[in-house]
Amino acid sequence: MKKFLKNILLFTLLIAIIKVVIIASTLINLPKVGYGYFLGHNEKKNKIVIVGSSNVEHNFDYDLLSKTFVDRSFIGVSLNAPTGLYGLLYKLKRLGLKQNDIVIMALPYSLYNEDKFLPITSSSKYLSLKVIKSSFIDFPGKTARNLLNIKFSNLKSSLKTRNLTLSGDKFIQFKNSFYGYTKKTDSLYLSCFTNTQDKFFIDDTQGDIDKSHLLHLKDMFNQEGTPKYFFRFPVLPQNQFKLDSSKLLFLEKNLNFINTPSSAVLKKEFFYDQWYHLNFCGATQNTLDLIDEINLLIIKKKSELP
Repeated sequence: MKKFLKNILLFTLLIAIIKVVIIASTLINLPKVGYGYFLGHNEKKNKIVIVGSSNVEHNFDYDLLSKTFVDRSFIGVSLNAPTGLYGLLYKLKRLGLKQNDIVIMALPYSLYNEDKFLPITSSSKYLSLKVIKSSFIDFPGKTARNLLNIKFSNLKSSLKTRNLTLSGDKFIQFKNSFYGYTKKTDSLYLSCFTNTQDKFFIDDTQGDIDKSHLLHLKDMFNQEGTPKYFFRFPVLPQNQFKLDSSKLLFLEKNLNFINTPSSAVLKKEFFYDQWYHLNFCGATQNTLDLIDEINLLIIKKKSELP
């Protein structure tokens, strides 16, 4: 019996050592990502920052926003959606925002799910060891569980992405670089082309919403001295989506949204090349909607002054 228990103990210890080696090897081989790419200009004291994935680059006319709110700088913060939510939060920290700034979290629906909070590594994600360390400070339990779930396949992916820093990608830059308002210039986009193929359907009924950490995130956003944080439902093509009603109820009840799921629905003719990407006509309409929402925020803020 003692020999059996000893063998079980040795086997368990061996598995634990292998797990530790895989985790350590994965983290060591993560690419050195700087997250230095921001859309817009950072010239004025007060800022309005729009945070999301590629929709932040495609769905807003930053020239129109800047002309409308001349006393504020507009900045877009984006990472590709597979990177997860915490990568965006880490990048947002680099702006050093102040109390009078406004942050609008225009997140795709998938980023509210548990499995999208902190994906450790993949060839399509932009994660670094600095992000993992920062996440340990803000969300220690969640980060530890994600690390324990690292598999050998994650190590293989991290080894593939070691050369990511040599790719010249704009996300990799280590300085806080601002690229101006990089409006698309191709003729199809500007002529409001839309792809007529039925590939725009969004099904958000899969995956579990990350309730506990979203509530923790809400508390972080409400701390004294932080910017004013608001959430915005992403645009969806009319009759081309299926949403989780319980997820919507939780989001609307617990997070401070400036629009509604229905007001974010636009005609399919406004969509350009994929689910969350608008063409020029769609971006203009979406921007006009955002301007109305921001004006309401400003009016509300003034009404609360003594």
